[in-house]
Amino acid sequence: MSSTPNLVTLISQFITPEMLNRSASAMGVDLSSMQKGVSAGIPGILSALTSSVMKPGGIAKIENAIDQQQPGVLADAARMMGTPQQARVAEEGLSSLSSVLGGGTTSALANAVGRYSGAGETGAKGMLGLLAPVVMGVLGQQQNAGAGGVAQLLASQKDNVMRAMPSEFANYLGSSGILDKAQAATGTQQRSSYQSANYTTDKGTSQGSWLLPALAALCLLGLGWYLFSRPSDTTLATAPTEIRTPGVAPESTHVTDTTRFGGAPFVVAWNDMEKWLHKSVYSSDNKKVGEIAELIRNPEDRVTNVYMDAETTLGLGGQRYDISADKISEVKPDGIILSMTEAEIKAMPPADGAKADVKK
Repeated sequence: MSSTPNLVTLISQFITPEMLNRSASAMGVDLSSMQKGVSAGIPGILSALTSSVMKPGGIAKIENAIDQQQPGVLADAARMMGTPQQARVAEEGLSSLSSVLGGGTTSALANAVGRYSGAGETGAKGMLGLLAPVVMGVLGQQQNAGAGGVAQLLASQKDNVMRAMPSEFANYLGSSGILDKAQAATGTQQRSSYQSANYTTDKGTSQGSWLLPALAALCLLGLGWYLFSRPSDTTLATAPTEIRTPGVAPESTHVTDTTRFGGAPFVVAWNDMEKWLHKSVYSSDNKKVGEIAELIRNPEDRVTNVYMDAETTLGLGGQRYDISADKISEVKPDGIILSMTEAEIKAMPPADGAKADVKK
C-alpha cells in the first residue's frame, strides 16, 4: 500500500479557497470557521470510517456508500458549493454518512468539529455533509486504481490522517472513542500483514528463504497423509492455508473431533477475509441454509461470529443471522457446517432486525 497517495491531500485538493468562501457564505458562517471545520472534518471522517470497519457490517456499508456515488460526483460537489443546491447536497451527504457510521458516531463527530471550528454542531453537520461525497468519491477513485479493499486502504492512511488532524480537535474527538476504534482497526490490519510477511531469522535472510517453503511443504504432506488415512467418522476443521511464524503451529490446522464436541477452530487472517464471503453454510442435517456475509474476528484472528444471509428457500425472507463460533461444527474449504438443524436455524431471531441483500 506504500504507493497509495495521501488521501487527506487528495481530498483537500478538491476543495479550493473559492469554494470554501462560497460555501461559508451560503451556510452563514465566517470563513475562518469554515476553514477550521474542513481541516478537521477530512481527517475526522476518515478516522470515523476506519473505526466503522470494526463494526458488524461496517465494511459492506462503506463499500455500498462508495458504489452509490454517481459518476462525476467530485465535479458535481465542487460545482454546487455556494449555490442554492448546496443545502440539498449537504443533507444527502450527511444522510449517507450517518447510514455508514450510525447516528451516534455522526453526531459525536459533528460535535467535535463544531467545538473546534466554532460553528456549532448544526454548522458542523453542514460541513460534514458537503465533505462526505468528496471523501467517498476519492475513496472510490483509489479503489478503482488498484489500491486494494477499503479496509486496507483506510488502514494504510493512519499516519497521514493523524498528522493532518489538529491536536485540539483530536482532544475533542478522543472522548467519543472514535480514535480508539480507528487505532484498533489499523492495528489489526498491521498485525495480519506482519504475520503474512516473509520470515527472516536473526542469522540472515538465506535461512528464512528456504525454511518457510520447507515447513509449508511438510505441513501439506502431513495434511494429505491424514486426509487419506483418517477414519471416515472423523471431522477436520480447517480454514484456508495461512503461513504463520515458524515454530508456532497455526490454529487453523489443528485436527479435532468437532462432530462430537463442536467449536471448530476457525482462524482467518485479514487478507483471507474476502475468500470466505458468499461461501455456503450448512445445517447439521445437511441442508444449505445460507451464505457467509461477514466474519467477526478477535485480535488473534480467530472467528468469533459469522453473519449469515439466509437462503430465501427457508422462508426467512432473506434475513441476516448472527451465528456464534461455538455453533460451527466443521470448517471446510467450500464453507462451514453448523451444529444446528434447519429447524433450529429457522427459529433464530435475525441479527438486530437486519435484512440480507440476498440475490435471487
